[in-house]
Amino acid sequence: MDDVIESRSDTNDNAKALYTKCAGCHGQNGEIHALGKSQKINEWDEVKIENALLGYKDGTYGGNMKGVMKAQVMNLSEADIKSLSTYISKMGK
Repeated sequence: MDDVIESRSDTNDNAKALYTKCAGCHGQNGEIHALGKSQKINEWDEVKIENALLGYKDGTYGGNMKGVMKAQVMNLSEADIKSLSTYISKMGK
């Protein structure tokens, strides 16, 4: 049981660290329209965030911000994207 709790804590710490890269444009709590163009990501659910990040990574998602976001997510693993999506989805709650 302690291993599960520790894993959740490690995952949350990793997601928090990953989010520092996002905060410059999206705000500390995902409350900002990044570069005046994006939606507020703290209003999105986990699935929408994950799908957007995966889409940015493979080039299938994102209008005029596609290039900017692809560079931001290109080195994230699927596990990173999953934990980051969970972390962001809880910001607005």
